[in-house]
Amino acid sequence: MKKNMYWMGILVFSIISSCISNDDDSGNLSTMEFEEDVRALQTSLDLIEALAGQSVCADGFTCESIALGEKACGGPKSYLIYSSSIDTDNLEAMVATHNTLEKAFNIKWDIVSDCLFVGPPSFITCENGKCVASTVN
Repeated sequence: MKKNMYWMGILVFSIISSCISNDDDSGNLSTMEFEEDVRALQTSLDLIEALAGQSVCADGFTCESIALGEKACGGPKSYLIYSSSIDTDNLEAMVATHNTLEKAFNIKWDIVSDCLFVGPPSFITCENGKCVASTVN
């Protein structure tokens, strides 16, 4: 878990560093810089999904969801489903960092989105040892 926090720290530093621009040419940021920012966000997302993917649902564990990602006009992009069988404090910290980084990315690159409301799952059930979103209780 400390390894994940180490990498998240590196990602935070990388994204924040890249958000500080010294370009004098009216915000024309390089394609390379954009691609680096995209890769950093994807790496952050991959780490989050890897940790959540380790969660199992069984007796003694509860299924939960957390808002993941940040749309350009506000609100989450989706909800991540996981169980309490993993280090949820670490997961929540990683998601909060990712969401902050994505918000900064959206502002920096003037990203637009559909602005459709994405609500949390109505129900979360346990299927084959994994927590899944469901429309039926």
